[in-house]
Amino acid sequence: MADPRLARPLFRSRTNVDALTVACLEHAEQLGTHAFDITKGSYQPSDGDNPSSHTHDLGGAVDLAWCGHDGCVGNLRRAGMAAWHRTPDQGPWPHHVHAVVVEHPLLHQEAANQVSAYLDGFNGLGHLGRGGPDDGPQLNPIPRPVWPWPPQEEDMPLNDHDFDKLTRLLDERIRAATPRIVEAILDAPVDDNPETSVRRALRRAAALP
Repeated sequence: MADPRLARPLFRSRTNVDALTVACLEHAEQLGTHAFDITKGSYQPSDGDNPSSHTHDLGGAVDLAWCGHDGCVGNLRRAGMAAWHRTPDQGPWPHHVHAVVVEHPLLHQEAANQVSAYLDGFNGLGHLGRGGPDDGPQLNPIPRPVWPWPPQEEDMPLNDHDFDKLTRLLDERIRAATPRIVEAILDAPVDDNPETSVRRALRRAAALP
C-alpha cells in the first residue's frame, strides 16, 4: 500500500511538494500570519557536485522566499521541520528559508544529514551538512511533524498561547460558577449556627456579603 505521506497533491500550482511536507507548511502557517511562497520544491534532482546540492533530490525539502520575519523560522520548527534563514553571506544564493521535514521517510542523504545536524545543534551547512552552530530559534524538545494534519481536536498539541488562553477561560468559568455553588451550599438546610466560621469563609471565597 502506498504511503499517503508521499502523495503529491497539487499545492499552489506545484506537484513536487508531498503531503507530509504540505502538512508541515500548513501547520506552520496556522501558527503564523501568512502563507509561504515556495521557491524550490522537492523531487528536483541536481547534477551539481557540491556536497549540499542534492538536498532537494527526494522528498521533504523546500526553499521558501524570505519574508523578513524570524518568527516564521520558529513556526516551521514548531511544525516539525529543520529550518534556517539562509543569507547571501553563507552561500551563492539570495535570502531564503531552507526547511527539511524531520523524520521524513524519503529524504536524500544530504537532507537527512541536515536534519541530523539540526537535532545536534548545527546549522546544516558545510561538509556532511553539519556546519557551524545552529543560528535559529532553539526549541526543547524539538517537535516532530503532526500527521495527518490538521489533527483531531483532542490530539491537537497545545502551544504556549493556547495553554494561556485555556487557563484564562477556566479561571473565568470557575469565578463565574463559584457564587452559585456557594449559594447552593448556604441555602442547604443545616442544623448549625448560620454564622459559623465555615459559612463566613465560603461567603468570603465567593465575594458574597
